[in-house]
Amino acid sequence: MVELNDIFDLKGILSLSILIVLIFYTLFKGLFNKDQRVFWSPMTFISLTFLYYTVIGPLFAIYIKDTTYRYVELGQYISISWVGAAVALLCINIGFLLKPIRIFKPHPVEMDKVKKPTLVLFAIALAVYAYWMGSRFSSIFLILLANAEQATYDEMYGGTFDMYLMQAMAFFVAVCSFLFIVYLKRKNKINGLLFFLITIFTLIAYLVSGFRFRIVMLFISLATVYFLVRNVRIKILPWLIGGFVFVLAMGLIEQTRSYESGLDLERAEGATMADYMESGTYETRIFLVSGAVMDEVSKSNKYTYFEPLLTALLMPVPRSLFKEKPAADYVVFITDVIFSGNAGGAAYMSYAEAYQSFGWLGIILSGLFIGYMSKLFYNYYKRNPDSVYAIVILGLFNGFTYLLLSRGYLAQAVTSFFFYVLIPMWLFLLFKNLIRKRRLPNTVQE
Repeated sequence: MVELNDIFDLKGILSLSILIVLIFYTLFKGLFNKDQRVFWSPMTFISLTFLYYTVIGPLFAIYIKDTTYRYVELGQYISISWVGAAVALLCINIGFLLKPIRIFKPHPVEMDKVKKPTLVLFAIALAVYAYWMGSRFSSIFLILLANAEQATYDEMYGGTFDMYLMQAMAFFVAVCSFLFIVYLKRKNKINGLLFFLITIFTLIAYLVSGFRFRIVMLFISLATVYFLVRNVRIKILPWLIGGFVFVLAMGLIEQTRSYESGLDLERAEGATMADYMESGTYETRIFLVSGAVMDEVSKSNKYTYFEPLLTALLMPVPRSLFKEKPAADYVVFITDVIFSGNAGGAAYMSYAEAYQSFGWLGIILSGLFIGYMSKLFYNYYKRNPDSVYAIVILGLFNGFTYLLLSRGYLAQAVTSFFFYVLIPMWLFLLFKNLIRKRRLPNTVQE
């Protein structure tokens, strides 16, 4: 590990201090506000994401004297990464203070009109997901078996169309959220059983996929729904315990996951709690990679400018129609430079991608945009605090902020935003209206 003086230099100490102040100011402001619903604004989950990735993760790595990632020493980049994170979070806070415009119309939904369109949404998502999984669909029920069928990359992601089929599983978060509201508002055994079974299925499907962000997004969305519907204040101790369990669970998944083939628990044999803690925070070392990206870009002066945006906008276009469309080569190039050609899909955080585009101006503009977008969704809920639609869409956006911040790949963020937030909510309204129109002729005849 590099010398502590190189990590805790003046800019590093100052930036870490700014991060801690901003994070805990937001958290305490929400916790002790007279209106307990304030805690469930997107700023809380943005702050928690920064806490996990930019404070807890690197400090734990320093404590255990291991600041490597994929066998490359990256401790020398911690200081610059703290600066980038501090500027990003500061600008996000500023963006959240701006006056919002109205982007969504109110969509009042009667409670007895929620379950049917939700189940239709689930049926369609399940059918598409099952079609995409093919013969491997049965493996979701064998998730804990070490001999579960292993899927190759080509089998799972044969092309752009296959990737969009896979995204059907994103709708499960909205389905669970709507069913949770139905259960909380109309408690009975059938509603409870529906919510329980579909949520368990969703968890298993996400564990099989091996991507932890889906599980995080699910729990954030459900937590938002629960506390906004119940309108109760959270208790700090259970959440601290929950946070600790979360890190351990992330460690278990890190040690045992096999993408699209479930968990191989044999890999976890003999592991201690300390091992799970280290594995659980290993994901946060993309913070170190973020600093390395910023350092390399500043030295080489190789900015990507609008390439990330063009990559995101052109992603839906089939390559057969536009062979020259960008393929996110900028991500592969910069990580190959850092890891000497052995990046193997290494990720970095969103503020590093913003810096890669336009330097410090990129971080500032990106932060302001994220903060303002967060304010738009939170303001929509504040204007419609009793709306089922407003509560669910806020919960989905809260979960989305985790992916948005923790992955510096704009094309993935835009795609996920559509499939986790916008499309399922639009489909819900569509199915609700179609069901209502089918009822109208019968009502007129009566």
